[in-house]
Amino acid sequence: MLSSPRRKRRFRRWRTPCARFARFCPLLLRPPLTLFREAKDLEQLSSLGHFLKGSSAALGVTHVRASCEEIQNYGKQQEGTKVITEAEAIVKITKSIARARKGYEDAKIWLESFYASHED
Repeated sequence: MLSSPRRKRRFRRWRTPCARFARFCPLLLRPPLTLFREAKDLEQLSSLGHFLKGSSAALGVTHVRASCEEIQNYGKQQEGTKVITEAEAIVKITKSIARARKGYEDAKIWLESFYASHED
C-alpha cells in the first residue's frame, strides 16, 4: 500500500527537533510531585532529562538544555563529581524543573512567533 504525501509529511514533522520539543516539553509543565509519582525512580527522571536535553540542544534553547542536563545528572544522584542523596536529588530536580519550565515558556513564545512569521 502506498502512503500519501500528506501522511509522510505528518510523520516527518514529528521527527524534527522542534516538534519533539513541542510534544514532550509540556511534561515540564506538570507539577514536580506529579512527575515524581509518574516516574518509578530517579533513573526515569534522568532519562527524561536526557531526552529533553537533546531536543533542546538541537533547537539551540540553551537555558532549557542546561536545566534538563541538571535533571539528568541529579536523577543519577550526581552533582559534578559529588554523589548526593535521593532527598537532595529530589530537591535539586524540583528547582531544575522550575528553571526548565520558565525556559520552556520563553522558547515556546519565540518558536510560535518565528514559525508564524515563516509560514508558507
